[in-house]
Amino acid sequence: MCFFDVPREPLVLGLVLGTMAESELARALALVGGNVPELLHGIAMSPICLVMIALALWTGIRSFSKSMRAGK
Repeated sequence: MCFFDVPREPLVLGLVLGTMAESELARALALVGGNVPELLHGIAMSPICLVMIALALWTGIRSFSKSMRAGK
């Protein structure tokens, strides 16, 4: 860890949550019968995901417009 100057906590968190995320993805794929487009459609159409997409677009458009105004 000291050789690569990597903090220990994010590494452990990534190892634990990565394993959990992989098993949940496998479970979700089993629920939709391996149909990835159906899984992605189900995820993308959930209300919380739609709110997060809208916030990300709003933030991106707002920062782009600010940078365009600052460039003039």
